[in-house]
Amino acid sequence: MSDTPDPDVSPQEEHHGPGSRLEASSRPARAETGLASRGLDRVGLILAWLIIGIGVVLWSIKPGGGEGVDPVAQVPDGLLIDAQTEMSGRISLGMSSLFPFISARSQLAPLSQGSPADQICLAIFDGATSSPEEGAASLQGIVDAHPDDPIVELLAPPIFSAFEAVSDGGLPSEETSGLLEERLGWYGGLAAAMGDPDRLQVIERDCAGFAMTLVTFLLGFGIAGFLGFVGLVVIIFLGCGNPSLIRVPTPARHVVYAETFAGWLLLMLLLQFVMSLVAPAGLGVLMSILAFFGSLLALGWPVLRGIPWSTVRADIGLRTVRFSDVPTGVASWAMALPLMGIGLAITLVLMLLQTVLAGEAASPGHPAQEAAVGAGTVQLVQLFILACVAAPIVEEIMFRGVFLTHLCGWSRKWPLLLGLTFAMAVSSIVFAAIHPQGPIFIPPLAGLAVGFCISRLWRGSLWPAIVAHGVNNAAVLTLNVMLFSS
Repeated sequence: MSDTPDPDVSPQEEHHGPGSRLEASSRPARAETGLASRGLDRVGLILAWLIIGIGVVLWSIKPGGGEGVDPVAQVPDGLLIDAQTEMSGRISLGMSSLFPFISARSQLAPLSQGSPADQICLAIFDGATSSPEEGAASLQGIVDAHPDDPIVELLAPPIFSAFEAVSDGGLPSEETSGLLEERLGWYGGLAAAMGDPDRLQVIERDCAGFAMTLVTFLLGFGIAGFLGFVGLVVIIFLGCGNPSLIRVPTPARHVVYAETFAGWLLLMLLLQFVMSLVAPAGLGVLMSILAFFGSLLALGWPVLRGIPWSTVRADIGLRTVRFSDVPTGVASWAMALPLMGIGLAITLVLMLLQTVLAGEAASPGHPAQEAAVGAGTVQLVQLFILACVAAPIVEEIMFRGVFLTHLCGWSRKWPLLLGLTFAMAVSSIVFAAIHPQGPIFIPPLAGLAVGFCISRLWRGSLWPAIVAHGVNNAAVLTLNVMLFSS
């Protein structure tokens, strides 16, 4: 598993960590004056972690929160449901068509705990897939539960009239159909198709193809995850038998890398804020790409603190790209999938508990997913560059490079397994926490990040982890485009 020596790294810098040939560079020490002084390290560690804590909190705050509009006081213009609610209906109908033993209604049960508009969509689904009478009964329950809700007052009468028309052997009026399609999207179209078997068959066939796309992706992820699990077991077995195969970075001046990571968090926040102010219309994603790459200026801090750039590169795993980095990167992605699956199982349990205790579970969301809905070709190209190139390069350098190096250095005197567990867990949780999906979805992202950490420690280079990160984002974004763009 060992690689040929990196020509850009001196033999003294080739390996670090317990069981390695060398844990620290034998390069002659420089004069420690100014920013290079080691006397600043203790203060730097405290300030760095204070900034990291504040930065994580700031990153986790979703911009564009409520605008102070009372949802009971007025009905918003346009579509009243989001793309995820619409997608769930299409998938439920498609899955029940492909697999008749699967109940379409049971898949949409979470909508019964959603907004009044979501609940109305469920009533329409009942009416279209079961009977108008069952749909009307569901709708009456919603009216009774929300007697003063303006959305219910707006939509309930035309939907009742649609159910009545279909029960009498007719079709919903054009006025009713137009209103429901404008307000409820796909569900409105489903309501308009009630009483027309041919039109319902077309919708069902479209949903079946939609569901088959999802099943194909999930099957591909499942096969990759199984192969990745086998590879993960092999890597762990070999690593336990021969710890020297684990490339653990343990620089003595690990505090400098904590400072660098903290500085990057602040710089990234600042650049994203500035770019959002100056971004021309339609180029917001492009400005985010520039912000990502611009934040790499933080890598100049270790040099200012007296660490030679060649040593920085060796410490954080930023080595020369090899052809083998591509297949090992794909393998690393596959090995990260079982860990993400474990995290997903934890999240599902948390969602179940949240539903039991609060009556409603949070749903995942991401700005890239929202931007992909209805995006044009130019916008999609920008999104793919951001998600599959900029984010993997910058985030891997900073999390699995700079931050993981600090944590491994911090725990370098601990038992190897304990130190690695600490470093991977902390860096992965922080990585997941700064993403905008919300706290309940931290486990699957953290599991994925642990997989990237293993790749970094296995290969001694960041590039396989960068490839793995890019492959994962490309697969997820492609699936989102296919699911949400129509």
